[in-house]
Amino acid sequence: MSVENIAKWISRPLKPHSVSEVLELGASVGTTIGDVRKENQDRAVVARYTSVQHPEKSFVCYGLCDGMGGMTEGGRCAEIALSTFLFRLTQVVTGSAEEAVRSAAIAANTEVNRRYRERGGTTLVAFVIFPESAAAVSIGDSRIYEIGPQKELTQISSDDTIVGQLNRLVGMNSSDSGWDTFAGQLAQYVGLGEGIEPRVYPINRDRAYLLTSDGIHGYGMSPETLRQFVASCGTTHLLVSRLITLSRWCGGRDNATALCSVPIRPDWFIAPSWTTGEWIEIWDSVGKTEFPVSQQSLHSPILKEPYERIGYDNIKPMKSRKRPSLISKKAPRTLRSDVHSSPEQGNLVIEIVDEKLPETTSGEIKPSDSPEMQPESLKGEQDRRD
Repeated sequence: MSVENIAKWISRPLKPHSVSEVLELGASVGTTIGDVRKENQDRAVVARYTSVQHPEKSFVCYGLCDGMGGMTEGGRCAEIALSTFLFRLTQVVTGSAEEAVRSAAIAANTEVNRRYRERGGTTLVAFVIFPESAAAVSIGDSRIYEIGPQKELTQISSDDTIVGQLNRLVGMNSSDSGWDTFAGQLAQYVGLGEGIEPRVYPINRDRAYLLTSDGIHGYGMSPETLRQFVASCGTTHLLVSRLITLSRWCGGRDNATALCSVPIRPDWFIAPSWTTGEWIEIWDSVGKTEFPVSQQSLHSPILKEPYERIGYDNIKPMKSRKRPSLISKKAPRTLRSDVHSSPEQGNLVIEIVDEKLPETTSGEIKPSDSPEMQPESLKGEQDRRD
């Protein structure tokens, strides 16, 4: 595995509106292009790294990047930042979770800046849970929320905007300042270069968390409305589905992405029975991939050459097999294929998960709870895009 493998997989085309439930981890991730933008520059993944030889290095990571549309190739910057962040985490040898997420965020900033020289950038929010420690990090105005035992919602990240800086320093908000026209401008972002200060936060391993891009919390979604949605949704899949649908109801002026987790479970760090080495599994809003991690790949350089985007046409299925889920009683249908690629790319293992939910799961959604509550006009627009 190398950072190029991760970046290529993240860069493949996404559906205009998609939500995926990560059954193994009880999480859900969803994204929508909206009704105005021509390209979705948000990227969000759930990743699990497990090691048989060094189980203390295993981790679960939830990450979201929102590419900056007013700059060069915001979507590409998001792909590079997220893949570099994940790859750097696999190189952690010793140290705390706070040190791990800080160094991974700085590595992502360095790589985006090296390639775009402050002409392109992205936000980054993520939280990473190791067997004995956990921490979150943010750069930009994407957000991290904590969901309490009674489903109370608390924002734990600070926005790296002009008004966010004022809030931290003097308790001033945008309406007090009279600077609404530029109060939302980013004070720092991934790709800024030297001097960046990732904001690191401690997190509670017994709590659920929600990551959002500003297409969720910044366009028509008041804090109170967001709290009501969290309080009324019984599953992560239902919450994520309704949030990205509501963003379109509010005009769909920006890409909108949400990722929701559940409290951590100890068995998540146990390496799967089908591996004897080190593997990283990655899920996004439309599918899953798996990469074997060798000792040689841990010393691979960070994205030295530009990579080309790949699509589903490059994936040639060879064999299929079933693997039981940790949550569902009946395993979902999956297709796992080994793709033998060029020497530079290495061996890429793709697993495409059937988007249909299994017949019996702990988070099964009843027809009456379906998030597809779009008005007829939006349904027609969605059909034309699909």
